[in-house]
Amino acid sequence: MAAGDTGAPKSRGHLAGKDQFTRREEANENYYVRKHEQEKYDDLHAKMKESQKHMKELEKHM
Repeated sequence: MAAGDTGAPKSRGHLAGKDQFTRREEANENYYVRKHEQEKYDDLHAKMKESQKHMKELEKHM
C-alpha cells in the first residue's frame, strides 16, 4: 500500500462485515422462521394428540 492509502479492515468472524441494520434484519428473519416452525410444531402436536384420543376411542369399541 502506498502512503495515504486506507485499507479495509480485516473481517473477524461471521458478523464482522455486517452493519447493525443487516444484523437486526437477519435476527428478525430468524425470529420469524423459529416462530413459524413452532406454530407448525404446535399444530402437528395437537393433531397427534387428537388422533391418539380417537384411536383409544376406537379400541374401546373393539
